[in-house]
Amino acid sequence: MNGFESCPTSFEWVSVERARYATAAARASETAAFREALATSLIFAHLTESEREWLLDTGAVQRLEAGETVFRSGDPATQVFCVLTGSVSVETSGSGVVLNRLGAGEMFGEIGVIEDRSRTATVRAAEACALLAIDQSDFLALLVSHPGIGVRLVASLARRLNHLTDIVGGCCAGHVTARVA
Repeated sequence: MNGFESCPTSFEWVSVERARYATAAARASETAAFREALATSLIFAHLTESEREWLLDTGAVQRLEAGETVFRSGDPATQVFCVLTGSVSVETSGSGVVLNRLGAGEMFGEIGVIEDRSRTATVRAAEACALLAIDQSDFLALLVSHPGIGVRLVASLARRLNHLTDIVGGCCAGHVTARVA
C-alpha cells in the first residue's frame, strides 16, 4: 500500500469541487435574499446598507421547517424576528386560529420585547423559512439610535390591528343583533 489509495480520482475530485461551488453559490444566493428582505422591509428599508449588514452580523439566522414552532404564547420575549425567506403564521394560544401570515421583510415578536412581557401569541413556520433573531438589547438600542424605526413599527402594528379588526368584524357580522352607541 503506497498511501495514495484513499486519494480521490480526477472524477471524484471534479465532483467535490462542483459540490463546493454549488454550496458557495447557494450561500451567496441565500445571503442576497436575506439582504433583499431587509432592504424591502417596512421597518428596516430606510437603514443604510452597512446598518442592515450590521443587523445580519449581529442577529442570528434561524432556519425552520414547515410546522416548527418559533415561540409559544407565554414564552419569555427575549428577541424580535424578521422573516428573511418563507413565511410564518401567528396563531391564538388556545384555539390555534391563524391571525396573520407574515412573509419576507416582516417583523414579529416586538410587542413582548418592547413591553418586557411574555409572548402574546404562538408563531410557527408556515413553510420552510429563515428568520433573523435580534436580541432584545440590540433591538432596543437600534430603536434609540434610529427613531424612524419606531414610526415604521407603529405603522406596521396599525396594519396588523386593521387586519385583526377585519377578521373579528367578519366573524361577528352574522352574530351581532344590536349595537350599543
